[in-house]
Amino acid sequence: MKRRRIWSGSAVLAIALLLALAGAPSGTAGSKHVFDATVTEDFVFRGCTFPVDPLLVDLCGTATTNLKQHGTALTTTVITGFTRLPSGCFSDRHTTTFAFGDEDSSTLVADVSGMLCPTGGPNFTFTGTYAVAGGTGEFDDASGHGSVIGGRQNGPVVSRFLGSLDD
Repeated sequence: MKRRRIWSGSAVLAIALLLALAGAPSGTAGSKHVFDATVTEDFVFRGCTFPVDPLLVDLCGTATTNLKQHGTALTTTVITGFTRLPSGCFSDRHTTTFAFGDEDSSTLVADVSGMLCPTGGPNFTFTGTYAVAGGTGEFDDASGHGSVIGGRQNGPVVSRFLGSLDD
């Protein structure tokens, strides 16, 4: 007698989640994809490798993303809110723009909010969330959301965006 393996609902769910995180195509237009970006930025007063308006932009740098058609982007971050909390940390809101150097100069804009906590000297940690606030070119109708973790440890500010990107 041949044995049949019956998969539990949790095993099927785990396999589906792994396939989604691996970027398996969903087969529908307007689908949700995983967005994963590592951003390395520094404050504008330290200099940027591309022109920015220092009255508007607070940080600039580069990002490596999982977007196969784009891969890398130039980034700018504008701080839109910064309030000291009783804990000694800060409520931090900012907008990060990813500028891809493709033929249509696509951009992706993410509104970020979270908590920045000093760790000594100019160093800090950051934990928060992002919501896609729009874009241009390929990302004209984009939406999505996820988490952001990062900080500064005696060098540039490094952050990781991980979540969804709907197109």
